[in-house]
Amino acid sequence: MRRDLDTIRKPVNFPLLQNEEVLKYYTASYDVGSSLASSWRLGNLYLTNERLLFVQGRKILFGVLLNQIKTINIVKRKWILGKKVKQLNIVSQDKKVPYIAVKNPEEWKKVIEERARQLCVVGRESWVIQNAQPKIQDAQHDIEANPCIRPNEVILEEKGGYLSPKQSRWRLGTLLLTCKKLAFFQPTGIVWETPLSSIKDLRIEKRVYGVSKSDTICVVYSPHNPAGCGVLRDEPAGTGELSKVWVISPN
Repeated sequence: MRRDLDTIRKPVNFPLLQNEEVLKYYTASYDVGSSLASSWRLGNLYLTNERLLFVQGRKILFGVLLNQIKTINIVKRKWILGKKVKQLNIVSQDKKVPYIAVKNPEEWKKVIEERARQLCVVGRESWVIQNAQPKIQDAQHDIEANPCIRPNEVILEEKGGYLSPKQSRWRLGTLLLTCKKLAFFQPTGIVWETPLSSIKDLRIEKRVYGVSKSDTICVVYSPHNPAGCGVLRDEPAGTGELSKVWVISPN
């Protein structure tokens, strides 16, 4: 039976997403049974640039987006005919916990996690590039071009986190971008805000968020508060030096 996991079965054509491509595949077994009674199916395990899939014939028996995988464990449990082998245990956001027996599970775990991290970085940078950064810059330009623009018009509102240099833990709340300011608030009120005219730089920085490092937006700004531009609630008026905070959107 072990040789079934040592054999590469010829891949078959099956539906892929737009711009999706296969990165790695190998013969594998997928447990479609319950925790009380295993029921194994033989097929191919595929890693694409977007998903992890188990395919039997042309039918996808299991599929999960890589950015929805929470953890991958390697467990030794009974396989066909009761033989114990190392298996991949995939825990995803929809709480499915399938078991997949494949040759070199440690290598599979490594490449899946590496690809998932790449998607996380691309996704975070994409959020900044497509949402926060250009909208902040556009708002700055609009204010310069039209001083009479409505200051309270909301451009972007996202659930997220906020961290200042004085904090050791992230605060959870809402990020708010209007035509004149960037702010973070919680149900109790505004925690931090700064006029867009005071923002000097926006960049991606790695910070520990939760249990791992994630890409965050570092906002570099002047803490000096011009008249009529609101109050910087979380930072005292400075001495002319630049300050910075970090914000993150989990979406």
